[in-house]
Amino acid sequence: MARGVRDVGPPQKARGLTQRSRVALGVPNASGLAALPGGAFLVVDDDHGIYHADASGKARLAHAKSVRLGDLEGIAFDAARGRVVVVCEEGGAVVALLVKKQRGAFALGAPAKLGRLPAIGRAHNKGWEGIAWVPAGVFGPHETLLAVHEGKPKRLGVFAYPELETRALCELPAAGKKALCDLSDVAFESGTGRGS
Repeated sequence: MARGVRDVGPPQKARGLTQRSRVALGVPNASGLAALPGGAFLVVDDDHGIYHADASGKARLAHAKSVRLGDLEGIAFDAARGRVVVVCEEGGAVVALLVKKQRGAFALGAPAKLGRLPAIGRAHNKGWEGIAWVPAGVFGPHETLLAVHEGKPKRLGVFAYPELETRALCELPAAGKKALCDLSDVAFESGTGRGS
């Protein structure tokens, strides 16, 4: 077996998905991940910064935490511009970093602030968590950024991208709030058009 991959016994099924293996991710406090072309990942760690990880789980720090990149929680790959977009939980800052391929690895450019998501709660450490980039043509003619607000209030935010104009702040139904005790990430699968 490859390094970082371990046998997890018989395949587990949930909602039509089958788990085949698990990979130990070499990131101390992973908060979100974004798939890159070719099978690699960028992973945010709110204590250290942004890591580059390969399919085996081996990771290296690609961009250290800084004043512009503090309290990172969510990350998404913007395929149209070849950059990643990250969200900072405290304050809701949204920052973009160009993704460059150098000598077979990925490097990140300087952080550029795009704006802020709206402040909708006052609870400490319960702000904007995960984000997902949605290409034009899925929810209309323009690109969209989805974001989840962890709690007090729990919301799914729908924003124009890259302008970050609020299109909708969707409240979860009571059953959804109860079932989803902690909103920590959101994903959009461009091949199927499904979000999760």
